[in-house]
Amino acid sequence: MPQFYSLGLMSGSSLDGLDICYSLIEENGGIYSYKILVGSTVEFSSSLFYQLKNCAEISAQDLAILDLNFGRWMGEKCKTFIEKNNIEKLDFIASHGHTVFHFPKKGITKQIGCGQSLANVSGLRVINNFRERDVAAGGQGAPIVPICDLLFFPAIKYCLNLGGIMNISIKHDDRIISSDIGVCNQVINYFAQKTGNSFDLDGNIAKRGVIHSVLLGYLNSFSFFQINFPKSLDNGFSREIIALCEDSKHSIPDILRTFYEHIVLQICRFVKDAEKLLITGGGAHNIFLLELLKKRKLNLLTVDSHLIDYKEALAMSLMGVRFLENKFNVLASVTGAKENTICGNIYRPST
Repeated sequence: MPQFYSLGLMSGSSLDGLDICYSLIEENGGIYSYKILVGSTVEFSSSLFYQLKNCAEISAQDLAILDLNFGRWMGEKCKTFIEKNNIEKLDFIASHGHTVFHFPKKGITKQIGCGQSLANVSGLRVINNFRERDVAAGGQGAPIVPICDLLFFPAIKYCLNLGGIMNISIKHDDRIISSDIGVCNQVINYFAQKTGNSFDLDGNIAKRGVIHSVLLGYLNSFSFFQINFPKSLDNGFSREIIALCEDSKHSIPDILRTFYEHIVLQICRFVKDAEKLLITGGGAHNIFLLELLKKRKLNLLTVDSHLIDYKEALAMSLMGVRFLENKFNVLASVTGAKENTICGNIYRPST
């Protein structure tokens, strides 16, 4: 039975830090299982946070420098993580990198976090660049986590991720479709930070607000929500949502309460029965948001906190395993590509 010990790295669009997940993945006759052995989220310094937040606006030279430096930074954090947790068995690092832009209609997507720098500093082989080949094959290059939903959670019909961007996977028999369905924590965190909070803890800010039907109607009227699968979002979409909310001149609690209702309505467009719903990502810790979903009679599963926090990083490890096995790791049924693809580049430490 093949076994793979790895570190999965995820730097999400919420900019709440680098998720590091140490896992064991086993494959037995095409059946995959996992164990999350330990996980940690490393916060970005204020300087790195600012650089990543604004990386789409800087010069090509500065972006190249940030690419190298971010790769080195991740390598150092991996070394610290390995030493702190006394990790001895480790086959590879699988890194998502940080998304600069994502425009699949133009055939381009860009994630930074230099794989060679990460390999050199960590001393381990690195697999990254998990989107580009799918985009080249005519796909959206997103979402890429559904391979994890398909292979690790075959009996769960709905898998919802509430990260900076929210996306959902839906299984029909042996087929899976998936898509980004809107933004989530990117907008919530933005307005929470205006009140001096890093995020809306337990949804307490939104809970104080009231729904404004006109703003809610505008939020739901964006053309993105009328497009059929497959579709995916660039981080810039949240700026359009934020601008609309700010133009409304409502209080921040009212804006957030209205935005929460928008999130719930978008989810309920796709979850229309009592089948099992697995929710992960930072939004899965938002008590008020989950209460709103429960009121809609959705069948929310109880989820281990490690899976909530590190599922996307775990998915990177699975994609790395599939890459090493020379098996597809991005699904055409999800992205709309011409075919399933084996996405990734591999880097080994320089001698």
